[in-house]
Amino acid sequence: MKKHVLTLGAGFGGLELATRLSETIPEEVRVTLLDRNDTFFFGYSKLDVRLGRKSAQETKLRHSDLAIDAVEFRQETVIGIDPAARRVTTAVLVLAAGSTSPSATPRC
Repeated sequence: MKKHVLTLGAGFGGLELATRLSETIPEEVRVTLLDRNDTFFFGYSKLDVRLGRKSAQETKLRHSDLAIDAVEFRQETVIGIDPAARRVTTAVLVLAAGSTSPSATPRC
């Protein structure tokens, strides 16, 4: 059974760890990468923004464009970490209460 590695933060550290794990031991681990943003700034590009050479929008790199094999990226905000229980709480809620009316269910 694969171990599940949950990496919080998709900056350079998180991206590097996720990439290395997925490339070196993909048969041993399942990797999930969480970040509250769908983009990140490459470190040196911040200087271009500060000096007015590029806009912040031009230097953003989208996580979806990186496509690291065997890594699931999820854009979620972490709101709690319980190390003892090995549990992470995120600010994602899916409410699927259903319907009491058969006519409200679309036909495929």
